[in-house]
Amino acid sequence: MPDREPGTSAAAPDHAVNQAEHDAVWALCATLPAKQRAAVVLRYYEDLPDAEIAVILDCSPSTVRSQIHRALASLRTTIETEEVQR
Repeated sequence: MPDREPGTSAAAPDHAVNQAEHDAVWALCATLPAKQRAAVVLRYYEDLPDAEIAVILDCSPSTVRSQIHRALASLRTTIETEEVQR
């Protein structure tokens, strides 16, 4: 019998790894301009639709979409750059 707690799976993710990834994402989000960061947080952490985000940020829904698009592009570039440097 494996040395495992009852009710746990051998494939269960390590909580420390999940927390480290969560912290890394927050650190990356902190580098975004304020409007982009707000749009990303409202979309992906608060799960709000574009129309509600637009009301909160006092802009149009298309501006919300473009802010999120730019933010995600910036985050992708940052992640790719960090991976190349490793």
